[in-house]
Amino acid sequence: MPSYVYGEPYKDLAYKITISRPEKLNAINDEMWDALAKELDRGCSTELKSILLTGTESAFSSGDDIDAMYRLYTPEEAKGFFEKIYNVFTAMSSCHKPIVCAVKGLAAGGGAELLLACDIVVAAENSWISFPEVALGLIPPFLLGVGTRALGYRRARYLAMSGRRLSASEAAVLGIVDEVVPQSDVDQTVDDILSTLVSFPDEALESIKKFTQRDIDAKAVREVIDRLAELVLTRDAKERMELFKSRKLKPAAVRGERKAQ
Repeated sequence: MPSYVYGEPYKDLAYKITISRPEKLNAINDEMWDALAKELDRGCSTELKSILLTGTESAFSSGDDIDAMYRLYTPEEAKGFFEKIYNVFTAMSSCHKPIVCAVKGLAAGGGAELLLACDIVVAAENSWISFPEVALGLIPPFLLGVGTRALGYRRARYLAMSGRRLSASEAAVLGIVDEVVPQSDVDQTVDDILSTLVSFPDEALESIKKFTQRDIDAKAVREVIDRLAELVLTRDAKERMELFKSRKLKPAAVRGERKAQ
């Protein structure tokens, strides 16, 4: 299997982890979730100051691979798949280093949820973000487990129930994105942030991350993921994933822009 997730030192500034499966808009299957968790652990154990998480020029990630979820038939298979997602959450929340995310193109579903677990998110102004799991009969575990506190219960509930597509600027207002810049400026902006982090003492950065993560409820994420493993096996979910596979359903844009009256 090709390596769709790979890590490497980046300009002596960070350990860079790239999700690169452009033919699938960087959709993440179980092997990729597993690789992502391992690369996060590897990055956290290096001498580099930060971790940089990124996708490709056209997409950050379209989220969980629907083909892979459609092929889950037993409770054991479903639990195994989503356990790997939980492992990524654990790796991100337990890492003592800042995790900076660069978003170009779309970040949907599991791809959007990764942003909630990052410490700093820079997005291209033409990128967009959505949590469309409900259209497939599923639920977003990070949004419901972490986003309820990070964004507020009403906002998290609205995003999960509506599946609404957000512009980068809208996501910034909600607190999902920290900086919005032209796509041509994303890389330089990220480099500037990483260079700034390098200039700060490790203990101060680690303390900031520690004290701002005290309210993260790992138990809540665990409960949502367990429920997700049940929902993915339901008839509704299978039928909706089949519609998606046949291009009769496009959950990444559940709510489009309103047309002028």
